[in-house]
Amino acid sequence: MILFYAAVLCLAAVSCQKENIIVAEEGEIHFNFTINAPGAQDTKAAKKGWVSGDKINIWFDGNGEDQTVPDLIITFDGTNWIPGALRSGVQAGLLDSGKLTAVYEGYNDVSSAHYSYDWFGGNEWFRPYGISNTFTENYSSYASPLVVYAQKIDYSYDDGTVSATLSGWRFRTSFKVLVTGLDVSAENCILQVIDEDNNYSDAPGPWLIRPVDGSYTTVGTGSSNYHGYACGVQEADGIAFYYNSFVTTDKKVTFRLSTDLGATEKSYTTPAAKTIDTSDGDKCIGVVVDYSKFDYKMAAAATARDRGKLICAAGHIHTYNTDAACTADRVAMIIYVGTNGEAAPYNHGLALALADEGGDSKMNWSTAMSTCPGKNTSSPVTDATWLLASQDQWNLMMGEDGAGSYADLRDGFSVVGGTNMLEDRYWSSTDYSNDYNDFGRSFDFSSGEWGLSAQNNSWWARSALAF
Repeated sequence: MILFYAAVLCLAAVSCQKENIIVAEEGEIHFNFTINAPGAQDTKAAKKGWVSGDKINIWFDGNGEDQTVPDLIITFDGTNWIPGALRSGVQAGLLDSGKLTAVYEGYNDVSSAHYSYDWFGGNEWFRPYGISNTFTENYSSYASPLVVYAQKIDYSYDDGTVSATLSGWRFRTSFKVLVTGLDVSAENCILQVIDEDNNYSDAPGPWLIRPVDGSYTTVGTGSSNYHGYACGVQEADGIAFYYNSFVTTDKKVTFRLSTDLGATEKSYTTPAAKTIDTSDGDKCIGVVVDYSKFDYKMAAAATARDRGKLICAAGHIHTYNTDAACTADRVAMIIYVGTNGEAAPYNHGLALALADEGGDSKMNWSTAMSTCPGKNTSSPVTDATWLLASQDQWNLMMGEDGAGSYADLRDGFSVVGGTNMLEDRYWSSTDYSNDYNDFGRSFDFSSGEWGLSAQNNSWWARSALAF
């Protein structure tokens, strides 16, 4: 089952709400920080306490611009918080009383090993790795760890000691999905979260240190896309996907997952409606889904975004022609998604076979009419039916809700491992008779024109798959 829980980060190594930093000397500077835990202590936590190696990054005000390195990093050693070296030049800029910003980020490493930096718009942007491919509709998607911050924190500097209380913590990433049971690289994983009304989770982008009046005092949040895509982060108990926020009210939620940079799509939809609201930012609401709950998307659930993807004999949708997890043959490419009443109950969309029927041989109309539906016996597809497309169905596939033009349809199969159609005539199932002869409608993929052909003529045939 899917597990929803209010996951509040407990930033204390013990059950109390406060913990003092060890008073340690760095040159002539001492640090005396009290760290308040954000959120309530009595909820199931996304991070149940500090562990050895955890770091808090601190920026003091008045210390210049374009600084990718924090002014101070304090590190938990399993018992105490230990301050590192104060960044060169910072001591001279410390005020008797001023502001600081503190950031915990789950990589525990703001170096270039995890981030690239960009000074843009008067802010220092910390950009984790991103992906853009067909699964994400070519939107940029980023991996973000858990990010928690406290800003506009008062500090005092007196007699060589900097003192502050770190409180008022906020969750920059307030929604987390943890997928368990996966044994793949997190950097190859992408997850989209969307409810049944097409409300997306707010996908993470870079986070940034924002100067106020020329000083580093606040944290900003960037969004990488507005379609709910995030890349994975490896954690001890699974692969985590963090989002800025997610709000849905009494709706079923769908999780669309790719574990191989978009080559394969699987999804899971909650059987019951859910209400999630992370808008207050004072907690991280978490969701746990085991990978065994995910299944392939079926052709009957295809959307316009799936045009150009493949259908296998099991009725699954695949982005590419290879996927070791599904051994069913890829048999057709999705061309049109929309009303197709002629093939009821398979009236959700149309696909075309990846090669012509008959190999290198043309066939007459009656042979085409029997060969194409004959694939329902020789090459059946789950929840779909093979047929010879009618004139209207061909027009749908060549129209703006299909391939866009007859030439694009004709030449669009090789990119997915199929065989392109020829610049020649192809049969439709639409017929016409007069007192002299029986005709079939055929389309010329060289000139782009429909014509009548005697049914005993030989033209090419390519099977359509209605789903």
